[in-house]
Amino acid sequence: MSNIYRHWDLKTLMLYILMGLIGSVCLYFVKKKEKKTGKKQKITSFPYLFWFFTWVIFAAYRYIDYNIGGTDAIVYVKYFSICLDSYIPSYYQHYDVLYRVLNILIRFISNDVHVYLIAFYSILVFSYILFLNDFSDKNVNIAPYILTFYLYLRGFNTFRSNLAISLILIGIVLLGRNKKKLSLVVMLSTFFIQKAAILYSLGVYIFVLLFKKGKIKIKHCIVLAFVGFFIGKYAQSFLINLDKSILNGAYSAYARKSLISSFFDNFWKICFEQLILLVFVVLYNTKIRENNDLCDEPAKSIKQLIYIICLFDFVTIPITYILSIWRGYEFLYLPRLVMWNEIINIIGCRFDKFSRKIVAMIFTVVFVAWMSFRIYNTWEASSLMPYIFEPFMWLK
Repeated sequence: MSNIYRHWDLKTLMLYILMGLIGSVCLYFVKKKEKKTGKKQKITSFPYLFWFFTWVIFAAYRYIDYNIGGTDAIVYVKYFSICLDSYIPSYYQHYDVLYRVLNILIRFISNDVHVYLIAFYSILVFSYILFLNDFSDKNVNIAPYILTFYLYLRGFNTFRSNLAISLILIGIVLLGRNKKKLSLVVMLSTFFIQKAAILYSLGVYIFVLLFKKGKIKIKHCIVLAFVGFFIGKYAQSFLINLDKSILNGAYSAYARKSLISSFFDNFWKICFEQLILLVFVVLYNTKIRENNDLCDEPAKSIKQLIYIICLFDFVTIPITYILSIWRGYEFLYLPRLVMWNEIINIIGCRFDKFSRKIVAMIFTVVFVAWMSFRIYNTWEASSLMPYIFEPFMWLK
C-alpha cells in the first residue's frame, strides 16, 4: 500500500493546464505553417513530435498505486502483470477480448509495465494528433484545444473507454478520407474493447453515411432525439431482463439507475458541455452552414463531417441518460472542440483585429477555468492528484 495519499494539489493543476497548453500551442504552430505554405503538414512535423513525446512520457512515467495516478490504473497495471498466467481472477473476466489481446501482445514483448503504458498512451496521443491534424481549421484558437488534455487525463483512470475513443477518432479520420470499409472495421472493433462504445462508433458511421450531403437540420435532430429516447427505453428493458451470463451484469445495473433518478438530479451536469455547445450551434447554425458552403473541397467535406458528428452527439444525450452511460460525453469530445473553434472564429469575425485578440483571450480564460472546474470535481474520485513523476522518486 502506498504511503502517498490523494489530495488537492494546486501545483498539479498548473501542470495539467501546462500540458493542455503544450498540445494546443503545438497544434497552433503546425496549422499556422499550413496556412502560410498552403500545404497539409505531416503528423511527423516537429511540434507534433514534441507534443507526442511530452504527453506520452508524462503519462507513462507517472507514479501509480492505490489512490494515486488514477483510481483504476493500478487495476489495469495488475492485469497486465498477470495476463499470461494460467489463472486470471474473476474480477478481470469482464475485460473485453480485444483489450485482453492488446495486453497479451505487449506482455510477450516485455513484462515492464512502462512498455505497456508507453504503448497504450502512444495510441491515445497518436489518435488525437491524427484527428486534429485532419479536422482542425487552419485558423486555430488555442482556447478549446487546451481541453484535449482533459480527455487525455480521463485516460489516467478509464483505460478501456479511452482506448475505444481513440479507435473511434481513427475511424472518423478514415471515414473523412473516404476509406469506408476500413473505417467500419475500426469502428466495430471498439465493441471488443468497451461494449458501450458501439453506440458511438457504429452510430457515427451510420449517421455520417445517411446525412453526409448536409440534408439534416436542427429540427430533424429534435425528432431523432425523441426516437433515441424510445430506443433507449427499449434497450434499458432489454438489458435489465438479460441473463447476466450473456452480458456483464454491470450493464444491467447501469441501465437501472435512470429509473430512480431524474435527468435533472445529476445527469444534466454530465452533459452540460454538450448542451452549451448545442445552444451555440443553434444560435450560429446559419453562419456555420454558410461558412461550410464557402469552402472548397476537401475543407467543405471536413467541416460538414464535424457538423454532422456534433449533431449526432446531441441526439445521443437521451440514450446516454436512460442507459446511464456516464462517460458518454467523452466519446465525441474532440469533434466538439473542433466545433468550438469554428464558433469562436465566427464570433471573432464580428470584431476588428485587436478586439479579436481580446475575444480569444477571454475564451482562453473561460476554457482554462472550465478545465480547472472539471478537474476539481473529478480529481478525488479518479485519484488524479497529486501528479508524481516516478523517475524523480528513483533519484531519492
